Amino acid sequence: MSITEIDDDTTRRDSLHATINSLPDPNYATLRALTLVSRSNLDYAHVLKLRTAPQSRTRTLKCQ
Repeated sequence: MSITEIDDDTTRRDSLHATINSLPDPNYATLRALTLVSRSNLDYAHVLKLRTAPQSRTRTLKCQ
């Protein structure tokens, strides 16, 4: 079963957490770095002139 197929939010979060924690260290470090950069982009979206795509379910950024 895919994590996206889990309906319960708590179970989905726990499954995702377990999957991320089971990553090899280099992969975990890469994911962490990408997450931090993405978070930084969201924090400065107004400066970078980025906006979220309104039709998307997830928070994706598009350049204006």
